[in-house]
Amino acid sequence: KLSIIGGTYGDSIDPNFDVNGGPPDMIIGMNAGLYAYDSWRYVVSYLHHHPNVVGVFTDYNEHSGMNCASLGGGKARRSLEINPFRQPRAMPVYCMNLPQFSNGFIYVFNQQEYEV
Repeated sequence: KLSIIGGTYGDSIDPNFDVNGGPPDMIIGMNAGLYAYDSWRYVVSYLHHHPNVVGVFTDYNEHSGMNCASLGGGKARRSLEINPFRQPRAMPVYCMNLPQFSNGFIYVFNQQEYEV
């Protein structure tokens, strides 16, 4: 059964991520910018304290993705890769000379290995 709960952490989402009596299986943040926004600090802390909860995040550019993925430690940093489902056209950003794509890079906190 798939349940999707959307909202802003701390405002409309329970800070303990209590989902129907237990922790979620996964937390997803699209174009999250974990490094740039203080509101993500609690989510990163939650993931550190709950290693069975997977966090999947995307970011606009590789530099930002590397900084954000580093918050999850070495394994998360090594998971950073170009997202095959990114927006196909680069976004114009005039303040920096880095290629940017919506959902351009993907990285995973608490990556799990599952047997098939």
